Amino acid sequence: MDVIEAWLHGKKDYATGVRLYMQHGTDPAFKKLFTTEAETPFKKQKLFKLLQQISQGSNSIEETTQIIGDAQNQSNPTKSWRKVDNKDSVESALWGKYRLTHKQLDDLHSQLLLFNNDDDRKDAAFKILRLDEELDEIIATRDHYRKEGKLPHTAATEIITDPFLMANRINALKRYVRREKQALSKDGSNVKAAARLQHYIDELNIYLRKLNQPEYELGKTED
Repeated sequence: MDVIEAWLHGKKDYATGVRLYMQHGTDPAFKKLFTTEAETPFKKQKLFKLLQQISQGSNSIEETTQIIGDAQNQSNPTKSWRKVDNKDSVESALWGKYRLTHKQLDDLHSQLLLFNNDDDRKDAAFKILRLDEELDEIIATRDHYRKEGKLPHTAATEIITDPFLMANRINALKRYVRREKQALSKDGSNVKAAARLQHYIDELNIYLRKLNQPEYELGKTED
């Protein structure tokens, strides 16, 4: 297995590693996982371990038991986030998404050993590990938002100075605010709608300050 050894001691390119596992690996569930979903830290780490086992001649390892064990060791992750009284729509939406994801994770943990066969247990174990990654991403997004005041990859706002165009933009922003508030009233965990709402309010307040008018306050200002 010289080609696998070279990968293990080289740059460990994910796509190359996947091709090697497709050629030399034996577990259909892992083959499906590696080829139908984007790269994540968990999948990259798992790919390395599997190829390492193959290079050592232990390709017959009981992979189902291993993946279920990984999921059990992930039980009730300590990615704690206590809800605070925060009127920020973006953080509230992230909190809603966090709670939903955490509940799904807890539900799967409680059911993991109740499934009747290894295939069902393995599917549940994969879902647990994916949900754990989602919690990592939510917490990272929250921390970025708290530090930078915007979600990752949020485009900068171009401010209009022409009075006529500014008036049109203000009216448009008020419509956008109403639309996103309505979207959030239907789904409080809609992070994208919350981010758009905060973006529109921030831009609207830039213009209101220029015009010496009271700023828009979510929950106080009448639309």
